[in-house]
Amino acid sequence: MAAWLKLASALGIATAFSSLIPSCADNNQTIFIRQVQALRAPDCTITPDVTAFVTPTGFLDVGVATSYTIYPLVGNQLQARGDARQLKSEPNRVLIEGAEIELVEPTGAKLAGVGGLPNPYTVIATGTIDPSTSSDAIYNWTAVEVIPPVFLQAYRKTLAAQGIGTSRTIHAKIRVYGKTLGNTEVETGVFTYPINVCYGCSVFVPVDAVDAKLGGRNCRGTTEGGSTTTRLVCIAGQDQATDCRVCQGVIPLCTPCDDDTACGGMISQVSGTPSKCNTTAHYCE
Repeated sequence: MAAWLKLASALGIATAFSSLIPSCADNNQTIFIRQVQALRAPDCTITPDVTAFVTPTGFLDVGVATSYTIYPLVGNQLQARGDARQLKSEPNRVLIEGAEIELVEPTGAKLAGVGGLPNPYTVIATGTIDPSTSSDAIYNWTAVEVIPPVFLQAYRKTLAAQGIGTSRTIHAKIRVYGKTLGNTEVETGVFTYPINVCYGCSVFVPVDAVDAKLGGRNCRGTTEGGSTTTRLVCIAGQDQATDCRVCQGVIPLCTPCDDDTACGGMISQVSGTPSKCNTTAHYCE
């Protein structure tokens, strides 16, 4: 056999063999984040439906919430290779293992890590995505804690010092990663998710929650002329306005006040000391 034929034969064998070895699939063509699914009251459930309600941008009231979790819809574009008739297991089913998150300013400047938590950082995420049997991807959702408590506390102190209603925008750059049942590592490309972060701006007092006999923005609504029906929220302070009756007496900023009496028994989320009334904004803090 000619030398060049021997070389070609050897390369062919090597190529065929290498195709059998699992490798890291990090080219963004295996799994990807399509959108972020919305939690909607009253059901507050998530479905892996591409036509479901989405949240193109996030909203977080750090004066009410304790962390911020989103629900990315992740697609798997790997083709099914299993065959039940031949007792061949499916290697292209994806097991989600976690997510890497980097928080940045809209300018692209990276936010400093706080409380010993670096930036970027990783969090646990779980879920299983079946392989595709057509040219369309198969989807499933996962839960990703984009802003953990230690970061949220830092935002809370910064924004609280600037007053109720203060807001800022941050961008969360998210990668979801995992492995196939065939032991191939996979990850999505970067999905950038803008989040409007504010302090105290989500809490509102509905008209039917005010007891006219008591005066002020009292958020009682449990006596004559009032209503005990509260507006349902899935997670207080996250992605929608928060009816003051949902968390009144538990979270300071959910509790309107005229003096410190209404704030008794609550602890300030900013200072960690007994909550007092902000008589200008009429909220406990």
